[in-house]
Amino acid sequence: DVCSSDLNSPAQKSGLETGDLVLKIEGKEIQSWTELAKNIQSTKVNESIELDILRNDKDRKKVK
Repeated sequence: DVCSSDLNSPAQKSGLETGDLVLKIEGKEIQSWTELAKNIQSTKVNESIELDILRNDKDRKKVK
């Protein structure tokens, strides 16, 4: 789950909201928080990544 995102952070600008659950990153299913963190940390500055998220336990969305 996204716990929070700082104002004007890349997460906030992409449209992620508190409570969103990240299901996939670049089409690859995420198995753990550690896996998600490693993928995000390896992303270069100004590089976009696509996340599949679950919002409010029902709405699936893609954000970049």
